[in-house]
Amino acid sequence: MNEIAVDRIDRAIKQWARRKRALISLSCYAREIEMWGRTAGVRKVRRLLEIGSGSGWFLVAAVVFGFAGEATGIDPAIPEAGTQAEDIANTESVIQEVGLSDRVHLRSGTFQNILRGSQEPYDLLVFRNVLHHIYPKSGGGTEDKYASRCVDDLSSARGLFTTAGYVYVVEVDPGSWLWRATYNLLRTLRGAPTIDWKTKRTAQEWKRIFEKAGFQSLGLARLPLHHPLLAAPGVEGLARVLSQSFLLAGRAR
Repeated sequence: MNEIAVDRIDRAIKQWARRKRALISLSCYAREIEMWGRTAGVRKVRRLLEIGSGSGWFLVAAVVFGFAGEATGIDPAIPEAGTQAEDIANTESVIQEVGLSDRVHLRSGTFQNILRGSQEPYDLLVFRNVLHHIYPKSGGGTEDKYASRCVDDLSSARGLFTTAGYVYVVEVDPGSWLWRATYNLLRTLRGAPTIDWKTKRTAQEWKRIFEKAGFQSLGLARLPLHHPLLAAPGVEGLARVLSQSFLLAGRAR
């Protein structure tokens, strides 16, 4: 892809991120994808499916950087009115503008819809900051119910794969109470909503869930904090220490 098209995508992502009060750019996706590739030992996949793809920019990045030959995203918010629908429409216009319409696809649906009816095989399933929404952690017997349902659904999802099937998971580990309080304070200062940490599972809890569902863990890695002040060479270690976001790579057994 030529530099003009890449620059157009990067500008569109930054505009979207500003509206969402997020610190995300095309290079953020590039670093994350590269880290998953190193952790999993996989440089490229033919077809990936992202569950809860939101505005769809991860899909675009995966194709632009040559990580995926084709990328499909499923999100239940696509047919709804409001900001998210507008964001998705904007992404689709950029996809068409840069000539990726035959390789990046945004569709309406849920994980359960896919489990019930997909006939298309994929090499990689992606869950980026979405599993805690579908299977939230809560107290008592409810927690066991959601965890068991997650194990069952992930086990069924192995039927979506071609011969080689991988998972790419991004979540946030709750960390210490001090880190949680500080993180929410910083989000409040920039006008972003605070995080309900009670719904979050730890990295090790997610690892055990995937293993129970029939996936081999290929590794866990802590993702660096996305911030302009931490983007300079030599401070990646600090950016990782300040972050509780983690990446899990797995393969279907």
